[in-house]
Amino acid sequence: MQDTSILGAESHPLHLHGFNFFVVGQGFGNFDPKKDPANFNLVDPLERNNVGVPSVGWVAVQFLADNSGVWFMHCYVELHMSWGLMMAWVVLDGKLSNHKLLPLPADLPNGLADAFIDKNPNRSGHGYGFVRFNEKQNI
Repeated sequence: MQDTSILGAESHPLHLHGFNFFVVGQGFGNFDPKKDPANFNLVDPLERNNVGVPSVGWVAVQFLADNSGVWFMHCYVELHMSWGLMMAWVVLDGKLSNHKLLPLPADLPNGLADAFIDKNPNRSGHGYGFVRFNEKQNI
């Protein structure tokens, strides 16, 4: 997650519902996908369910998507949600019966169901908020 588009004095405290995650890296400036992952702490990273994305910086987290459902991720600063600092992760069904999403309610308004259905099951999900059950996510 990166905050280099708007110069400001405050960080963005992000929270992910339904999961704890590991903070594997953070820094200032733009994230460099060729250099920065080499410095990730994959041995003993901090475990959290919220993290501060530094102003003019980035943070990388990793979590195991093992809790099927639709999970909200958002900035705690309410005004920032109006800027788009919120999203939903849709963690799709796993193979076991207790890893299945419940069916959508029959009385769900028309059109709303489309927001919860992955129309391309071969998609990796990165960047769309769709993840496969038990898939490690680096964001």
